[in-house]
Amino acid sequence: MSLKNVLEAISGFVATEIAAAGVLKGDGRPDMKPEMDGKPKGTLYKDNAVTDGAVLWLKTGGGRSWKVVSGDTGWINLKQTASLLGRSYVKIRRISDTVFYAFGGGSWGWFGITRRGAPGYAGQGSFKDKGCRIVTPGGIPEGFRATDSQVGNIYKDGAEVYGTIYLGGMGDSNFIALSFLNDIPTDRDTPDIRVSALNYPTDQAWPRLDVLRNQGFIY
Repeated sequence: MSLKNVLEAISGFVATEIAAAGVLKGDGRPDMKPEMDGKPKGTLYKDNAVTDGAVLWLKTGGGRSWKVVSGDTGWINLKQTASLLGRSYVKIRRISDTVFYAFGGGSWGWFGITRRGAPGYAGQGSFKDKGCRIVTPGGIPEGFRATDSQVGNIYKDGAEVYGTIYLGGMGDSNFIALSFLNDIPTDRDTPDIRVSALNYPTDQAWPRLDVLRNQGFIY
């Protein structure tokens, strides 16, 4: 049997088992519906409206204890940023229990920061003149936050190492900063940054995107 046939058989089996177990269906998040509070642990619920990008939910406990089994928020722009050059952006995305970041907006997909001291620039005190914040403290929103802090590399257009990127977890203010090997210039911008992949698991509840927009966290 070919690999394609095996995968199709497995997919069909899983679909059959889910159907046999019974999947409740409706419009809207089950964790926002009081009538769903009494459903037993192990209940599956499919949101036909795909609210906030979540499709399939699993009841994990009493009351409103629900976990998203299958969901994707899509790419979202973070709003509480600093030190960004021109059209540079920080985007965030959650797929099931994993959070991903994208940094770009400049020429050839570069990410850039302004010169030190320019309008909108925010330094990172612990890094002195070598560091700046690109997402301000508390700027990583609920539903996307990391239990532990993360660190990765940043590069000069993918070759020379510029320094590191630091993401503060829930124990360190939920922000992102860059730290360079040399002082950040005061007489010129830094437009040609490449950022290594940054992602991590999260155990936070699925985000409510409408609330985050209203609170000024995302576009």
